[in-house]
Amino acid sequence: MSCNNERCTCPNIKCIRHGKCCECINHHMENGVTVHCMKDSDPSYWKNVKK
Repeated sequence: MSCNNERCTCPNIKCIRHGKCCECINHHMENGVTVHCMKDSDPSYWKNVKK
């Protein structure tokens, strides 16, 4: 399984992590920010992420 997604839904296409899902998710979790593509998928997952 690849950690990259050619159909990345993030609107920030200039981001160096665009389409690099594993790298993007790790970056967002380290900073306590919800990943755009996962915002609506499981809200309970994010309630314990630091803000």
